[in-house]
Amino acid sequence: MVGWSDDAIKKHDLVVMDGFTQGNGNMEPNWYKADATGTNRPRSENMLGIALNDANQGQQVHVLLFGFAQNEQCNGNGYINGKPMYMQTTPGEIDIVPPTGSGEYVRIIGYVFSMDWPILRFWPDNTWVRLP
Repeated sequence: MVGWSDDAIKKHDLVVMDGFTQGNGNMEPNWYKADATGTNRPRSENMLGIALNDANQGQQVHVLLFGFAQNEQCNGNGYINGKPMYMQTTPGEIDIVPPTGSGEYVRIIGYVFSMDWPILRFWPDNTWVRLP
């Protein structure tokens, strides 16, 4: 899916869709960096994706909605194939440790598929929990 970036997005960032922009005669989705606090403009329960290219404000960003993606964030200490990954409080970031703060969203966004490459199986869960 192709859409417009409202802020600087880097390849492999976790992004969330919020609203549309008229562009080239078509309605294009707006994408923002996703975060577990829900304070980076859009709500954390919206549709998620993985950015497939770098994009500055107003530029097109290509977004993976589900599937497999190379992602450096799957290569770290404690990362094991098959381990769930969660959105983090830092916009665009993912990790194997779920958020724990009051008001933060806990949502599985995929699984470590291969630490060797590293590969993420991106398949965001439709359910989420907002911590009290």
